[in-house]
Amino acid sequence: MSRLISVSIPDDLDRFMLEEQRRTGRSAQEIIRLSIVQREISVRRYLGQEAALFDEEVER
Repeated sequence: MSRLISVSIPDDLDRFMLEEQRRTGRSAQEIIRLSIVQREISVRRYLGQEAALFDEEVER
């Protein structure tokens, strides 16, 4: 289920969003969704690396 969320954004972020929309042709919603997905992937990758380092330390 999709929900519409309205927020106030700083001028710098507004300029960034407008530039990204011009550059990519994507809507603001698409840009935000992709940013969230990219962040989630980065966090999962980081947590995976941390877990691997922890496992290496435990094995020693």
